[in-house]
Amino acid sequence: MAVFSGKSLEKLIVTPDVSIFKAMEALDAGAKGLVLICEGPILKGIATDGDFRRALLRHVKTDSPVSEIMVRSPQVGKGGISADEAIAKLRSLKVNHLPLLDDEGKLVDLAVLSDLVREKKNPKMAVIMAGGLGMRLRPLTENVPKPMLRVAGKPVLEWIIRGLMEHGINRVFISLRHHSEIVTDYFGNGEKMGLEINYLIEDEPRDTAGGLSLLDPLPAEPFLVMNGDILTTLNYSNLYTHHVESAAAMTVTLHRYELQVPYGVVNLSGDLMVGLDEKPSFWFHVNAGIYVISPEVIKEIPTKGRFSMTDLIRYLIEKNMKVEGFPLMEYWLDIGRHPDYEKAKLEAPNLFR
Repeated sequence: MAVFSGKSLEKLIVTPDVSIFKAMEALDAGAKGLVLICEGPILKGIATDGDFRRALLRHVKTDSPVSEIMVRSPQVGKGGISADEAIAKLRSLKVNHLPLLDDEGKLVDLAVLSDLVREKKNPKMAVIMAGGLGMRLRPLTENVPKPMLRVAGKPVLEWIIRGLMEHGINRVFISLRHHSEIVTDYFGNGEKMGLEINYLIEDEPRDTAGGLSLLDPLPAEPFLVMNGDILTTLNYSNLYTHHVESAAAMTVTLHRYELQVPYGVVNLSGDLMVGLDEKPSFWFHVNAGIYVISPEVIKEIPTKGRFSMTDLIRYLIEKNMKVEGFPLMEYWLDIGRHPDYEKAKLEAPNLFR
């Protein structure tokens, strides 16, 4: 059962006979934009910030009881509803506050739309880097680009594009070199999938970031960049919102990677053994190959030669340009090795449909 206001609910409750002035103090202390007027556990009404402001404009005396300005029959919901149900009801009623009552009409919670819904900033454009040779997946990639290997009945690249579209992206650039015609013949201009697809054809190997210099004109807003061999359920909107709100030049997604030592690790002080850790595990944040890049970064990428994302990240850090990390909690898999590709074929049917 969702709990929205928790203990803070108590700060919002006043009785009908309390003065408007005292109710305004509760309004300020509760910081939810309203007070709840109750007799015992029974809700009698609400008074919002707007109700108080309108009362002051009417020169209502602040020592008058709050019952004089309260809304006596507010919209209410049922206690125990989910966050999604609360959001839907708040939006349908076009209100920001929804007191929640149990079957006996007792106040049990309060749902506030502005608390439940964080404004999302959706990316409009993405670049998929799909020009690599896929050497570690030979012989599978001798005649097929790695992103076109199939899992769950579709090329990995198609699953990537579908995931991007779910988060409002309607324009995709694909950077290509190795067997580029296989990709262009399959996807065309993207019309069949319902979006616009353009291609950045590399005339020389440019590595994982160099192909971005081919973008013309330069994007006006931050955009997503990702490797073409990744399966993920990442919420791209959350990633993009984080990037915009942090005012970063670049945001790098991070995957938590565990490395276990298969032996007992000895701790020494000089020649003296002072401890022993049996098969310890170490955790690292590794680059997950998904980024948000602000337009000014493109000007820092050379127009010729190899230039990797690692080169770009290091360069930005050296120039004191802000690079944010964004840890992933969702499913993520790089299919760059045979064991990972086999794993993808087993897991993808349950995740991507």
